[in-house]
Amino acid sequence: MRPLFADTFFYLALLNPDDSAHEQAIGLAKAQTAATVTTAWVMTELADALAGPAHRQLLLALLANLASDPTVLIAARTRVVRAWDPSVRATARQTLVTDGLHILRRHG
Repeated sequence: MRPLFADTFFYLALLNPDDSAHEQAIGLAKAQTAATVTTAWVMTELADALAGPAHRQLLLALLANLASDPTVLIAARTRVVRAWDPSVRATARQTLVTDGLHILRRHG
């Protein structure tokens, strides 16, 4: 099975039983046997969306679960930022993008 790229939409749907995509997100999560790939930027967006007191414990539990799960890969911000930084030479930028694709292939 191919890796699942989990974005903010996926995690918010997964956590919210009232979300119209909740059942689909649950189904994807249960069926996933390969790695789940996400980014630190997604985690930042998720933290922003769930920053209120009513959701804070849910957020902290999710972040702890993801950080301890060996099947979840969270790509660092610096690699993503450098890939799109115009001051980074094109060959270096291509290497960073290729590294990201390699991560997906390695876990797929």
